[in-house]
Amino acid sequence: MSYDEHDVQNKRQRYSPSAQDYLAEDREDEDDGSHGESSRVSSTRRPLEPSILNAEPWDEVMRTVADWIHANIHGKTNIEIEGKVGRIIDTSTGKRLVEILPIRTETILSDDRIGIRFEADMSKVHHQKFNQMLNQLHASYSRPDYKFSRIDYKHERLVDSFYALPGGGTDKLRVTRDARTGQTKESIVKQRIANLNVLCPGSLADWRVSVNIEDPVPQPSAARELYQRQKDRLSYVHQDFRIDLTQVKSQGDSEGDRTSHELEIEFANPVELMSFAAARGNESSPECDTFDEMVRIFVNNCRVMVRNL
Repeated sequence: MSYDEHDVQNKRQRYSPSAQDYLAEDREDEDDGSHGESSRVSSTRRPLEPSILNAEPWDEVMRTVADWIHANIHGKTNIEIEGKVGRIIDTSTGKRLVEILPIRTETILSDDRIGIRFEADMSKVHHQKFNQMLNQLHASYSRPDYKFSRIDYKHERLVDSFYALPGGGTDKLRVTRDARTGQTKESIVKQRIANLNVLCPGSLADWRVSVNIEDPVPQPSAARELYQRQKDRLSYVHQDFRIDLTQVKSQGDSEGDRTSHELEIEFANPVELMSFAAARGNESSPECDTFDEMVRIFVNNCRVMVRNL
């Protein structure tokens, strides 16, 4: 899907979960003339109902992601839920998995799929393309006449220092500091809970959903630093979601010195999401459908990013 300024000016708020274009023209009932004139000619036939039940069927990918997230965050605290843009690689051939499997549409892999790895890195050119796109969105949404949700922007330079835990194991203690001031932003132990891989044969990239626990811990007083990562991060917050564009320079880790370019989509307020998860399906609660609605928007954001690569 191509990206241009005309599409941004005519973005609609709501759309079918199965729509292919997410930066589409406004619906007639939402177009008050402030976003430009529509070039569409109105149909002369009566409006069609979406199905024999006069309702949209579930978006199966969205519902599967929602069920999966709900199951993996249940009973946990300090949750992080993020989507990453990258490529799912078949380890036996080194090829992208969509080049091997006979699929033509977006497909979720089963959790027990083996022989694959997820590469979250992208080219610098693609990273710059996303930066340009998101900057244009930020500028467009900042217009005084723009009536929908705006985008907040932040540029950070951070340094992650990693330390071994006293008891050993593969988990590491991570201390994140502001690269300019040296101020500590957080000190955590990150535990990976589960990953869900989504193949996108019609796009240049795939995406992955990860659920992690980030437990805050005291900073180490005398531990030796194992390795370090320098992060140049651009963050764009829209509604309840944060999109991070990050250039990461790793020094001294198991893969050696390297530079990677990453794009992540996160729930900006996971504590609030947990409260909505607790109310999911409880028809006596006004928030019984809010969890699924938030996951739907999260999935849409992942799709928009992948389809704009």
